[in-house]
Order: sequence, then C-alpha cells, then structure tokens
Amino acid sequence: LLPDPQYDRVHAIVLSVFDDDEIVISGQYYTRILMVKQHQKSFPNFEGISNVQFDFVDSEKDLFSLFESSIRFLDPDILVGFEIQKDSLGYLADRSISIFENNSFLSDLSRVPTEKRPLDEMIEHDQYGWQHDSGLHVTGRIVLNIWRIVRAEVKLASYSFENCVASILKLRVPCIKKGQLHAWFSKNHT
Repeated sequence: LLPDPQYDRVHAIVLSVFDDDEIVISGQYYTRILMVKQHQKSFPNFEGISNVQFDFVDSEKDLFSLFESSIRFLDPDILVGFEIQKDSLGYLADRSISIFENNSFLSDLSRVPTEKRPLDEMIEHDQYGWQHDSGLHVTGRIVLNIWRIVRAEVKLASYSFENCVASILKLRVPCIKKGQLHAWFSKNHT
C-alpha cells in the first residue's frame, strides 16, 4: 500500500541543499533532517553521522512549520524532488490540506506574497502542468520533478528511483519499500 495523506503522518523531512552562497558556509551540500521527537529514540546514535543537522519538534504541525520557515530562510531558487507530485512536496501539500486544513501550503513556501490559492484550484487551472510538468507552483521558485525529466530525456526499462540512479549515476542505492520504512518508524528499537 502507498501512503495516504489523509491517514499517514509525516515523521521526518529531509532537506538537502547545494548553495554557493554564505548560507552554506562550505559551499557544499548541506543536509538537514527535521523529525518529530517521538522518533528521536528510534535513532539513538547520531554521533556517527557527520555534516547533517538534526532538528526535533514536538508534533507533525511543528514539523510543517519548521519546514516552511526553513524554506523561507534558505530561500532556494529551485525545489527538486524525484516524484514531486505524489511523494515529496505534493504529499506535504495534500497532508497539509487533510490534517491542518491549510489549503495554502504551497503559497506559504513562495517568495512572493500572493493570493492564497487552494491546491485543487491550482491543478484545475493548469491541467497541462499537472500532467506534463511538476504541476505544483510555488511563486518565485522553480519546481522540478526529476522523474518526469528523466522519463523525457533517457530511455530506460524502468523509471524507479533506484533504477534511474543506477543507470544514470552508476550508483547503487537500496530499494526500501514504503511499508518497511513505516515499520522502522513505528518501532522503537535501534
């Protein structure tokens, strides 16, 4: 089963930033993991992880607020996700609507103060963008759906994340099913 934003909580959000500006001092990749505190005990040994900033919050609502403020602080030009409509930014937007009744999640991430438009209205007005592009609009930022870009540029037998990374970057990444991730976050063991 795939996660359903009406029922499945967001436990963590990972931000990976490449910035040659002063915000990321080294000019390298910067990774920040935002996580709900109840899951902190699931990963007790953070000392072995270097160059990663961990931020813990009390609730899922606080997690969303921290994510929004992080985006505003980092002020990225481009937001990128592999399957951005279903799995990353789109899931966060759907979850925000389902649980917090916040129809303006994507507008809240924008650089420009705009009229708060519900996600459904944005999809309705840009059906082509939803079917052929990222379909998600964050005013003042470019939103890229890597899956769609790879599908248009490279001919592969399968467009799973793991296969795309293996074919294009020549790297192996584990294929961890969503059910396994859920099981790991549901248990409190190391």
